[in-house]
Amino acid sequence: MGKVNSENYKFKLGILSLLILAILICGGIFLYKNFLTNKILYEADKKKADKCINVLLVGLDIGDPTQKNNEKIKRTDTIMLVKFNPKTKKAIIVSIPRDILVVVNGKNQKINNVMALKGENGLRKQIESMFYQHIDYMVKVNYTGFRKMMDAIGGVNVDIDTDMKYDDITQNLHIDLKKGKNVHLNGQQCEHYFRWRKNNDGSGLSDGDLGRINNQHKFIEAVIAKCKSPSIILKIPGILKALPETIESDMSRDEMIGYGLNLLDLKSSSVKMVTLKGTPVNISKISYLKYNENSNREILDLISGDAPAEVADVKRENLKIEVLNGTSVNGLAASAAKKLKEDGYKNIKIGNSRSKCSESVIKLKNDKLKFIVANDTGIAKIKNVEANDLGEYDAIIVLGKDYKK
Repeated sequence: MGKVNSENYKFKLGILSLLILAILICGGIFLYKNFLTNKILYEADKKKADKCINVLLVGLDIGDPTQKNNEKIKRTDTIMLVKFNPKTKKAIIVSIPRDILVVVNGKNQKINNVMALKGENGLRKQIESMFYQHIDYMVKVNYTGFRKMMDAIGGVNVDIDTDMKYDDITQNLHIDLKKGKNVHLNGQQCEHYFRWRKNNDGSGLSDGDLGRINNQHKFIEAVIAKCKSPSIILKIPGILKALPETIESDMSRDEMIGYGLNLLDLKSSSVKMVTLKGTPVNISKISYLKYNENSNREILDLISGDAPAEVADVKRENLKIEVLNGTSVNGLAASAAKKLKEDGYKNIKIGNSRSKCSESVIKLKNDKLKFIVANDTGIAKIKNVEANDLGEYDAIIVLGKDYKK
């Protein structure tokens, strides 16, 4: 991957620390409830969460303070794809810059605006199409819950290197923190410290976002230290109360605890952290980062790299594939087959699906093939079926309305 920028590394380490904080809270709650002794139940819960998963982690901005209950207008200030394999005890974290250029309803947009325009499912599909990976769960974190969580743990102490004075009426944000050593911050002040970048008069961090990243890193270290102290046990009831207002997810409680416990087994050397690359472009006086697959090939290979070792022995020319057109678009199956042949497939049959479908899917019986076929087709949805359902084929690809030529 080359030499890692030190500031970028601190940012990624900060994100990892934040994830570890969530793990400590989930694991701490579980252990507290079971009096730190029930090893059998501990192992049972870990076994409930032993599958490799992709989690889309998003942090929401405040949106319009006058419409507090309108989640649709909130943008995703933070977007990360987290892949975790409990069996190999490996995790990959991909940070997705908020300025990545995407097209929504025929118009250029920044990726942090996709969820506001197309909803959670729209953002899921956008990320799935970029990474060729199916997203199993989404986790949303908001600033209101963030403040309550920080109050629940009793706040933190940090060093503030410069006065912080900033007001944004549209966000109902008013930051006023004084320079000092070991300054105690309550929940709202924690949010202010975490978000601050510049003052009203334009003064602030000389290196902009990199400086804010450093502050965030210091802050997260302080939070981790606070949550690892024995006194945190007494604060668990408050944390339990704040957690539902901080995190919203389609992951069940048991799954969250199970994966949290499995994450505790991770070593730092088993966590890979990368940031999606983008080329700066200016379109209609708006700055974007243009995503390109070729420049992100290492990241795409990395995120699909949890394939078993025997995948390397699979020869594309030996696979027998059927491609079915599940849409009314003429020639779609032929177009997909042509692309597969360019990638080395030789035994391909095309046809039409018996019914129309909106979402493309790959049907296969050999789970290891999904790491190859999904990557080559750009189809994220995988359906494991019995051998009889596939007949003579190794995989059947059904093209839906979402398929891109």
